[in-house]
Amino acid sequence: MDELPSRILLWGLGRENTAFLRFLGRIGWQGTCLLFDDAGAPVDPALRALGFALEEVAEPELRAEIAEAELVIRSPGVSIYREEFVRPGKPGRIVTTATGLAMTHLERSRCIGITGTKGKSTTSTMLHHVLQSAGRKAALVGNIGKPLIEVLPEADDETLYVIELSSYQIADLMAFPRHAILLNLFSDHLDWHGGLETYHRDKLRLVTNDAVEWCAVHGDLRARLEGRLTGETDWFCTPGGVHMEDTRIAHGTESFDARDLIALFGPHMMQNACAVLTAALHLGLSWAEATAGLATCKPLEHRQQLLDLPGPVRFVNDSISTTPETALAAIDRFSGDRLHLILGGSDRGVDYSALTARLGDDNIAAVYLVGEVGARLSETLGALPHVHHARTLERAMEALDAQPGDVVLLSPAAASYDQFTNFEARGARFAELAQAQAEG
Repeated sequence: MDELPSRILLWGLGRENTAFLRFLGRIGWQGTCLLFDDAGAPVDPALRALGFALEEVAEPELRAEIAEAELVIRSPGVSIYREEFVRPGKPGRIVTTATGLAMTHLERSRCIGITGTKGKSTTSTMLHHVLQSAGRKAALVGNIGKPLIEVLPEADDETLYVIELSSYQIADLMAFPRHAILLNLFSDHLDWHGGLETYHRDKLRLVTNDAVEWCAVHGDLRARLEGRLTGETDWFCTPGGVHMEDTRIAHGTESFDARDLIALFGPHMMQNACAVLTAALHLGLSWAEATAGLATCKPLEHRQQLLDLPGPVRFVNDSISTTPETALAAIDRFSGDRLHLILGGSDRGVDYSALTARLGDDNIAAVYLVGEVGARLSETLGALPHVHHARTLERAMEALDAQPGDVVLLSPAAASYDQFTNFEARGARFAELAQAQAEG
């Protein structure tokens, strides 16, 4: 989209759409932005002083405004499958996210899109660090780092843009990165997409579109995707590509001792590291440059983060865990410890059977179920003596009976939106409660 219309409808006022409003102010756009926010939160006065008209739309007016809009910028959490978007609109109407709009203006040969049901944030952060460590000019943007629209005014042809993308953004993406990484494909966000088949279809748009020139894809997906990928493809975690050999990561005659990283991140990170090294080699780094950067990576906040607290009980913040698979990875990492697991959050209709089958492991001393998912799981797990329906994070922490040497693990396997604004707020609250217990 070359020029913005004089009237734009904005649905949602989260992190990305707030950045979009500031972007409009920075480029001196003159027009009227109509705002509808489901949460109904007060608008920051600073957003009303950006040099254009900002008018709030009431819910009864929303459908008519969408029908007449030329451009609708939706928050990623607003599904494109909602009735308001499915109904016919003005000819040529564009519905997308701020990220989708920004992608149409970037030099896409400098863009690396990263997606997957789990591991996106870790992989994006690691690749960004590896590139910078090797002296490359790189920016971490998208769902982690800065919103992509925020960096658009200063975009140049030298920077490599490492972009974490969710299925919410990919679903109506109009322009695609020339380089893409697909880490894995499980079940998630079924409520947003309307089912597993649609979720997978939307996710796969990142690597099956006609514009992609190169992609790195996990070898487990080869049988499913080979022949559907139009660009050059490197398969990782499989012989012939960057792959794991016990505690080493290998490629051809080269290998890297990953024991220190495993101790820091947990064994699950090996697959992410294979993806990072595959991308780094494709982007022109040597094996020595790429592995040197990898060796100095640090864990993400809220991803299996061991809190620095006094006392004999260890508290681990894995609030970024929003799927059963990520919770299982955390359980596996602490399989040698006596574990108290806090589980639950927003219910998106995900199948938890593989996770619930592990809750009887000998090392799991107690499970505390919270939120909407906790309510659903308590119907089937409530009879187990070590499973407690705590309902809230506060009540779960109050009910703890952890002994010296035990690990208290917040790994919700669910989104946070039923009780918190985001996973960061949930993790911060857990850290506050853990600190109070450790110091009490």
